[in-house]
Amino acid sequence: MAVDERKVEEFEERYKEIVFNRITELSSVYSKVVDMVQTNGKDIDGLNTDLPNIGITLNNKVGEMNREFKKYELSIFAYKVENYGPLRQNYITSSLVGDAIIEDMIEKTNKAMKALDGYNDVIINSIERKNRHSSRAVEKVGPMRRFFAIIRGLMMGDSKYDIEKYTPEEICAMNSCLEDYRYIDEKLWKYRLKDNLVPSVVNYIKKQGYKKNTICSLMDSDIIPVFEKLNFRNLIPELEEKVQEECDEDDLFSLSEKSKNWNNSMRRTFRSVTNGNGN
Repeated sequence: MAVDERKVEEFEERYKEIVFNRITELSSVYSKVVDMVQTNGKDIDGLNTDLPNIGITLNNKVGEMNREFKKYELSIFAYKVENYGPLRQNYITSSLVGDAIIEDMIEKTNKAMKALDGYNDVIINSIERKNRHSSRAVEKVGPMRRFFAIIRGLMMGDSKYDIEKYTPEEICAMNSCLEDYRYIDEKLWKYRLKDNLVPSVVNYIKKQGYKKNTICSLMDSDIIPVFEKLNFRNLIPELEEKVQEECDEDDLFSLSEKSKNWNNSMRRTFRSVTNGNGN
């Protein structure tokens, strides 16, 4: 029995809500950090603190990518498979290709945060240079807490973080970090399927630790059909070649537990298989 389209829509809405809730959380964090950078840096001569909120860029790009999928009657959030394999399975799952794209874009925002953490390190090093006691107190907490504590102290005029002046080298280093952030945001804004589809899917498959037979099954059921529907048949040979290159002699992809992110857990949680009776 064919998959009920109403169930596909329900799955898509649930999955979409989870994705965008996570993106909203990221946007909120970036909003606070960007505001603090701009407030702290407004009086520093030569420092360019004009920063976009990359969380908003991510939100807009996920929506744009889904609209691209919709042109071909696909969803970046949900995917249905009917009459697959010898058991003629019907099921609804998150789109593996969609998951790969979303994860790829989220990883870019993570790199943007690392750039801001580099900006934070310059401030910490400046404090260390001028106030050893304050530096030791700051270094006892995590990088994000350090960032907020330092910026908050500078904004409130806390004497513990009172820094007379940044050196030209420090300002140059801060500008370099902020320019890296802007560059990552620009790359995300210019994200295009034709350029990123193959590497994002290959990297996603690689991180999951699938065995070779699982990869072959996913290629047949979840990946190649989506490439074909998106009108990217010309990319399939490149995809197959890159996937094969990543397979080692044990027929296993390299597996890093740290790299398994929220997309993988959501995919397992929401995968829904129906039998021939549609249950």
